[in-house]
Amino acid sequence: MSPVRKHLVLGLMMVLALSACGTAIAPTTGTVVEPNGADGDAASTEAVEPNDLEVGDCWNPVDFSVDPSSGPEGIYSGVEPVPCRQPHTAEVYVIFDLEGTEYPDDEGVVAECQLGCLDGFEEFVGREYADSALDVNVIGPSRKSWTLKDDRTVVCSVFDNHGEPLTGSMAGSER
Repeated sequence: MSPVRKHLVLGLMMVLALSACGTAIAPTTGTVVEPNGADGDAASTEAVEPNDLEVGDCWNPVDFSVDPSSGPEGIYSGVEPVPCRQPHTAEVYVIFDLEGTEYPDDEGVVAECQLGCLDGFEEFVGREYADSALDVNVIGPSRKSWTLKDDRTVVCSVFDNHGEPLTGSMAGSER
């Protein structure tokens, strides 16, 4: 497996256990739009739930933890939106909702999230995923948030696959 693909798998492992996330209506339903924070607009410096992010928001994780005993589940306790002109970990490029009334199995959620996030990657970055220095971070619903909060939202962000901070918007960066 290529290093880029390994990063995608690790990013997808973060998708499942977001029980802290509330329901959010996807403002773009899978469509890439112009970034909000690319021009350096002031962003909130307070932590927000991942589902409160919008396309174009740049952010840093407040806390992320993985419980190895629970499978490929990770939990963000919050994210901190920051202006894109400042160093940041990731930038949201697509938000969409998963379909269905019943929670699919974990593998089904991962597959749907992966396809949806990769679908908009090239349009946003300007380069195919396989040739990019950027990787994909996926934040999606857990079984718990799906059931208790009717959460279907998937937030797709780009980040540097070497873990380096990003500065500026990655929209059209061809990285």
